[in-house]
Amino acid sequence: MFLNFKGDDVKLLINGKEKTVSCSGESLGDLLLHIEKNDLAQGSVVRSIHIDGQKFSPDESAIRKKPLSEIEILEIEISTLPDIINKNIENADAYLIRLIPGIEKSVELFRMGNEQEANKFFIN
Repeated sequence: MFLNFKGDDVKLLINGKEKTVSCSGESLGDLLLHIEKNDLAQGSVVRSIHIDGQKFSPDESAIRKKPLSEIEILEIEISTLPDIINKNIENADAYLIRLIPGIEKSVELFRMGNEQEANKFFIN
């Protein structure tokens, strides 16, 4: 689900459907609070935001203070907790698979008695 807006009145695309939201606040934080209170289904959370193509954490206090007047395009990714958990499991699986060659090399170095070189795989 992505939300987009441009201009004073906030135009949103929620699950591909356009929606207009008027937010009385002046900052991104005000808009996010409005969306969280009025537009999120129960159990959904703001997962990430993109401001003019750059990704930011929705919890970043400096970005929440950004005036809406300075933003041309805002995309907000909304997810449920189960979706976030599934994505993190997928990411962990991919990360662990990438670790296997280094672990195998480290094991071989330990077997050969080269502990100092083997430990470098765990330090870096």
